[in-house]
Amino acid sequence: MLRDDDRTAATSSLPGDAGSDAEADDAIRYYASMILAFQRSAWVFRRDGDLEGLLVDATVVKNRLAPPGRNCRLLIPYPIP
Repeated sequence: MLRDDDRTAATSSLPGDAGSDAEADDAIRYYASMILAFQRSAWVFRRDGDLEGLLVDATVVKNRLAPPGRNCRLLIPYPIP
């Protein structure tokens, strides 16, 4: 049976653990010149009922060359060519 201090030792962070992934994500965010955020808005169908694509809202979260905050709508075709 494990005691409380044994459990904390068994769950300590390892080099390939999720903690190091978070540090890598922070480094990528810091060094990136542009970060975009995508959010699905709607499915787009043709008149015959077939799926034409996906409507996506894209927002600039970080931009080192211009002010962030620009928005645009993209139509991603399906299937992707």
